[in-house]
Amino acid sequence: MSTGLLRKYINISSYVLLIAALLGSLQSNAQDAKQAQKLLDEKRYVQAREIYLSLLQKTPEDAQINLRVGICYLHGTQKSKAQAYLQKAFDLSKKPDDHLMFDLAEAMHYNNKFDEAMVMYKKSDHMGTNRFTVSKRISECAFGKKYVASPVMAKLNNMGAMVNTAYNEYLPSVTADQQAMYFTTRRPGTTGGKMADDGQFYEDIYICRNNGGTWAGPKQLAAPINTKDNDACTAISSNGQTMFIYRGSDGGDIFISELHGDVWGKPEPFVYNTKALETSAFMSFDEKKLYFVSDRSGNKDIYYCLKNPNGSWGHPIRCSSSVNTPSDEESPFLSSDGRALYFSSKGHSSMGGYDIFMVGVNTTGSFGSPGNLGYPINTSADDLYFRISPDGKTGYFSSEKEDGFGLQDLYTVQMPPPAVPPGLTMLKGNVKDGRTGLPTEATITVTDNETKEQVTKIRSNSKSGEFTVTLPAGKNYGIAVEKDGRLFWSKNVTVTTTTTYEEIEEDITLPDIKVGAIVILRNLFFDLAKYNLRPESYPELDRVVDLMKKYPSLRVEIGGHTDNTGDAKTNLTLSVNRAQSAKDYLTGHGINAERTSVKGWGSTKPATTNATEGGRQLNRRTEMVIIQM
Repeated sequence: MSTGLLRKYINISSYVLLIAALLGSLQSNAQDAKQAQKLLDEKRYVQAREIYLSLLQKTPEDAQINLRVGICYLHGTQKSKAQAYLQKAFDLSKKPDDHLMFDLAEAMHYNNKFDEAMVMYKKSDHMGTNRFTVSKRISECAFGKKYVASPVMAKLNNMGAMVNTAYNEYLPSVTADQQAMYFTTRRPGTTGGKMADDGQFYEDIYICRNNGGTWAGPKQLAAPINTKDNDACTAISSNGQTMFIYRGSDGGDIFISELHGDVWGKPEPFVYNTKALETSAFMSFDEKKLYFVSDRSGNKDIYYCLKNPNGSWGHPIRCSSSVNTPSDEESPFLSSDGRALYFSSKGHSSMGGYDIFMVGVNTTGSFGSPGNLGYPINTSADDLYFRISPDGKTGYFSSEKEDGFGLQDLYTVQMPPPAVPPGLTMLKGNVKDGRTGLPTEATITVTDNETKEQVTKIRSNSKSGEFTVTLPAGKNYGIAVEKDGRLFWSKNVTVTTTTTYEEIEEDITLPDIKVGAIVILRNLFFDLAKYNLRPESYPELDRVVDLMKKYPSLRVEIGGHTDNTGDAKTNLTLSVNRAQSAKDYLTGHGINAERTSVKGWGSTKPATTNATEGGRQLNRRTEMVIIQM
């Protein structure tokens, strides 16, 4: 073969190889684009975005690929990056359509470019076919300008790598004493090992403990809480003994589990689940009201149920327009003092997506006017799952931010000082059995001494004996701790309307019912220097009546004690008369007079020092002593 022919043959061969390579590249790009579009259609935005970014490196001026990268950022993670790609798609398009302009407006909206977003929203609807949505978004931008211009005094803190991962963490639920936090995550190691259609692991519930102000490493809850499907903890009761769980069964339902020692019971379905979607649930501090979310009426609204005297939940009642709007509402949370309902809404004065709102709750249960918590707590994206500590100082929520670990992270926020500090006393402690000396389960009953109505009834944990009770301001409370076969323990706590947040800790031992055992009747009340029982004393003495009727052979001595203020002889007489008043009440309620005796001790047996007012108050007491079984 001649040299010329050889050169011509080589050139033709190179050309053929080049064409083949180009065709192969085009075919590969087409396959990648097809795969990316499939992922985009399945809303697997992160996975689709990686393929589109790879394609964009080869054809950076392709308007359609820029558009799709922007959409992936806009609806996936790192939303702030969407604007640059959508702007380039807009600039490269000879005739941008309404969808592109609306997407670009949303990206500007997320980046707090409110003026630019409003202009683009208007351009995106030149035919007026999307008038309602565009009008709402423009209104959100106007609210956003207002909130960002006047940020609230709130400091946000990422909860750190001990809790957060590159995967989703959300739905923080913190017990009233802030010693345990439950949350939901979609990290690897999920029970069942399954992935959802969006390419993320199924939801599981974790718990972490507060270790001296630092959250310890989270632990995954075992069955029956976590299953092979989605399990999300939407709320924990204030005393940590009841969990509300969302599961995706039957369209999405609420389940309820009770803690026994350190073992969670089988979650039972909420009685008012429907074929519609039921999501977030939250129970009030007194366990008498249950808020939950359902879309049974079309969009997601917040409902509540009141507890019946038999312990069942009454029929759901839809919250008023102070809470619900034609848009969606989510994640209700009632403050520990019962005076404020926090919730998320796409309506009201939202600056974009879900915003967190607070509405006052008056003594009749009706709502005031909702207020937006403001920027930076709220943003132009979704802001959900807000919880606040009983003292009103620390908020907990989840958010997806640029400085996070990836996807949604758990955050705390140091809240600005409230206009009205929480009027609340928290009583917490543990209960022991006087016979065994071990922690025990007991019933803690809280009574309004003035109305004699039961405020709440909870139980201590059967393994740790721990309990937490929140006591809102404005009442005189009688607290009774009871267990079958043991004497009860009582305490009086008066929380005035001027009281700010405080905590009381009590280590309680329930004595065995035996000769010599003593109960201090802390909820007997007399006027100064008088011995007539005040009506607030009746619930306490009713407990004594019940005890003596349950044990017919029981005989007791009622002893009156005073402090050392004043004349000793007068104090002695007063103590006898007060003890006699207690006996007269028992006799008048069916207890044979021979079963009770009275003794006045005056100031001769102080329980503690008389040198302080606190000590003198403890010395002014009435005691019941078992003298015969």
